[in-house]
Amino acid sequence: MSDPTTPAPVPAPAPTSTPAPAQPLGEALACAASDPATQNATANPASASATCGTPASTPAPEPTPQMAHIAVHVQDLSGKPIQGAEVSVGCKPWKGTTNSDGNFDFGDVPPGQYTVDGKLGSVTASPQTKNAPAGATTVYVLTIPCKPISSIVVTSMAFLSDHRELKNDVGDWKNGGTVYPRPDWTPAVNHPVSHNMDKPVQLVLKVTVNPSDACPEVGTWEGTGPDGLVFPPVSTTFNPGENTITVYSSNNLQKKVQKLHFTTNWTAKSKSGSFSSVSSNYCLVTIDKPINDGWQEDGATTKRMVQAIDLVSPIGSTDAHTIVAGLMLKIPFYTLERDPAVPSVYNHPKYFNTEGEAWPISDYLGSYAECQAIVRWVRAVIKQIGCPGTAEPVAIWADPDVSTGATVLESPLGPSGAHTLHGRTKVIGGKTCRAALAALDPVAVGTLFTPGSMMNMYEACLKFTDSGVTKYYGGGAGVYTSKDTVIKAFYALVWYTAMVQPDGSIKYRIEEIVHRYR
Repeated sequence: MSDPTTPAPVPAPAPTSTPAPAQPLGEALACAASDPATQNATANPASASATCGTPASTPAPEPTPQMAHIAVHVQDLSGKPIQGAEVSVGCKPWKGTTNSDGNFDFGDVPPGQYTVDGKLGSVTASPQTKNAPAGATTVYVLTIPCKPISSIVVTSMAFLSDHRELKNDVGDWKNGGTVYPRPDWTPAVNHPVSHNMDKPVQLVLKVTVNPSDACPEVGTWEGTGPDGLVFPPVSTTFNPGENTITVYSSNNLQKKVQKLHFTTNWTAKSKSGSFSSVSSNYCLVTIDKPINDGWQEDGATTKRMVQAIDLVSPIGSTDAHTIVAGLMLKIPFYTLERDPAVPSVYNHPKYFNTEGEAWPISDYLGSYAECQAIVRWVRAVIKQIGCPGTAEPVAIWADPDVSTGATVLESPLGPSGAHTLHGRTKVIGGKTCRAALAALDPVAVGTLFTPGSMMNMYEACLKFTDSGVTKYYGGGAGVYTSKDTVIKAFYALVWYTAMVQPDGSIKYRIEEIVHRYR
């Protein structure tokens, strides 16, 4: 019997055996596969023991799956192939554009069912859905419901390289009217334009393609204009309805001032054929852009520019001095006497008026004009055609109080003339005399002249400079190299009086000779 005060000893735990590690699934399967109980043939236990617990062998790679191949052909209602159609595969990022045979190849794709869409411009084809099997090419055929082009016609034309300053005043010589609007030509409208010579031409055209449900077609547009002007082919897409085409000439307008009948023959070429049409208007070809210095004669109108070209073109030159000299020869003489054949509204021979100032001289060249009016007229013509050079209307004269008339003076000749000897008086022998430059001989004290017969306040000249050369072109009085040679158009600077003759007529009498020039 044990001592009740001493605890009983706790027995030591029995040793526990360590379990074997769990077998991997793959090995378990491999083992299961080799278990004789699961095989029809008897397996060697040693072999089974060797297989269990060893790694499985690496499986052979799977073969690459075979691909499908898809392509599309697009045609119109007549079965003709359509070039430039946009095609795509539904729900896929596969897109393309058909070639000249109407075909596009999407290439290799996984086998399966696909839907192919197509469109040409705004015209769409009905989509087609097909199964694309492996190892074969599947062609989708789309029909876009549009028709071949039956006509391509130019319907409007506008110049982009013109001056865009020509106004539509054709009834009078005033600087009136408004600038012609674009377009410059349609079958119902024909607006003249002005354009620099020796420059290429740029046009914007409106072209109509029929029928309204025509298939858009890639093609070219080209043209031949007047004077050998060529507009080379430009590539474009002809869409049904109105198209805009911009063209540039490959060569320049001829280097001459002229009125050009601007007829251009156009040719459109597309898959459906070749189509011709014509545009036509007038092009007023000038040296350069019209010049407006603010004079009443300035400002480009149709009437003025046509007249300027009619005057300059026969001169047959674009040299500025040659043009000025040729225009001066149109009016070889000046006059101080009024011609009643010229309407009084024009104020002949001075031509200070509100009807176009000096421009009406064009209608009355044979009636001549004052030298200052001739100078203003020539200046107006050369400004209208953009003639190069510096044109300065000037008055050449002498003053009795400046070196007793020996010094030759030059004053600006403005739009209203020049203040020179006007109003200059002197009392000689109790008579009030006026100063003048006498252009008639004999010049002697006591000589009588008929009023208007060459008693002048000055000689008006167009002082013209171009290419470093300056000349003085007298209005109806010749061409000079300097102001000192201009003054020799007169015989002398004199004082004269007006005398009433017995028959009541007026005569001018020379009272004193201030200075002789020849």
